[in-house]
Amino acid sequence: VDLLLDPAGPGGERPVAMRYEIGLRLPAHCTASGKSLLAALPPGQITERYADGRFETLTSHSISSAEELAAELDQVRARGYAIDDALGMLCFGAAVLDSSGRPAGALSVSMVKAAVDDARAATATQAILELARALTMRLGGPDRELTGLAPPA
Repeated sequence: VDLLLDPAGPGGERPVAMRYEIGLRLPAHCTASGKSLLAALPPGQITERYADGRFETLTSHSISSAEELAAELDQVRARGYAIDDALGMLCFGAAVLDSSGRPAGALSVSMVKAAVDDARAATATQAILELARALTMRLGGPDRELTGLAPPA
């Protein structure tokens, strides 16, 4: 991941661009798409994946313990989507489920946090949820009601 910073931004730094390479792997607990995938797994599988208790952190906002992860995944399940808020970027992610109801993939959208207001966040989360729902349905996965989901905070 390359992060280009603008030294004139708030606090001396603000991201102006991020570049991800094809095939880049990041810890699931550090990304919106990864958290959405984890939230779609049975709790026992999450415990197995983090059995060693080690949590790689990428920023000061990264989840660093099993307790933090459990609390975050509870919020993801309640909201219907995941949020990653770090390095001046705001990302929303939603899992795509297969015909057995298991995660088959995830979608996410990333935006410069300073450019996101409540309306833009609501539009982004609604769009990502609608697309995840459509892909899930195409894979024969369970239908998901999109009304009543919590808007981004």
